[in-house]
Amino acid sequence: MQSFQGFFREFLLASVLVFALHISVRAWAGLGLFPPDILWSYGVNISLGLLLVYLVTNVLSERSMNVGWTFIGTSGLKFLFFFIVVWPEINRDQSISASEFGAFFVPYTLCLFMELRFLAKRLNAL
Repeated sequence: MQSFQGFFREFLLASVLVFALHISVRAWAGLGLFPPDILWSYGVNISLGLLLVYLVTNVLSERSMNVGWTFIGTSGLKFLFFFIVVWPEINRDQSISASEFGAFFVPYTLCLFMELRFLAKRLNAL
């Protein structure tokens, strides 16, 4: 099974590449490069994704039945972050632009994909 350090590097590399692509698209579209919501979204999603991988790899035992609950818990934290911090900010003007939508859901989707990929590898190794 893949170690935490190996997946950590892979996770960060994918995050940096997607962030660079996201910023490039924003620059091409004439939008601000680093709005506060995009930095927060990437930071929180990546941090919680790495927390999940760390907990599953280093805290839970190989055959722990709590892997699913850990995934659900970190996903819940992401949604709390969205509804408490992001939603009021992007809904302030009563409309949500594609840029605002993408600022949260691009990093969320990336991290969800990476987390599920890691968990699938872990569960297949059992």
